[in-house]
Amino acid sequence: MADQDNQPGNTGADGQEPPGNNNNNDSNNENLLSGRMFDKQDIMELFKIGARTVYEWRTSNELPFIKVGGKYFYPEKLLEKKLNEKRKGNGKG
Repeated sequence: MADQDNQPGNTGADGQEPPGNNNNNDSNNENLLSGRMFDKQDIMELFKIGARTVYEWRTSNELPFIKVGGKYFYPEKLLEKKLNEKRKGNGKG
């Protein structure tokens, strides 16, 4: 049950939420997930790159991602910077 102690919405004996709980993170995550999500194939087509480059960008934190059930997804809202770099000709790959 210790895993549940620091989950949002749980309160301590004094009725206060434990330190570090920030319900704004929940709304931020919802905003990120509310937009369009790309998979690897979409990224390859969008940036005109190969699978190896997608992997390298992801592992070097150049490409923001969310992992769900062993599959990687790339939220459009997090890709804006990379898309802008590519449009300006500064994209690697």
